Amino acid sequence: MNIILTAFVLAMIDTLLCYLLFLKKFKIKISISFLLILLLISFYIFSVLIEFILSKF
Repeated sequence: MNIILTAFVLAMIDTLLCYLLFLKKFKIKISISFLLILLLISFYIFSVLIEFILSKF
């Protein structure tokens, strides 16, 4: 359960930082569906990385 929560928090932070980067650098409005897809991809990547790191220790 802690792995899922940690991956979700990291994915939320990643999504927020990407959203701010797109707004500041490219001045592009991003749709909600793009943000949701970005959140799901980030969540999957972080959960796989955390599982991999914990399996090594």
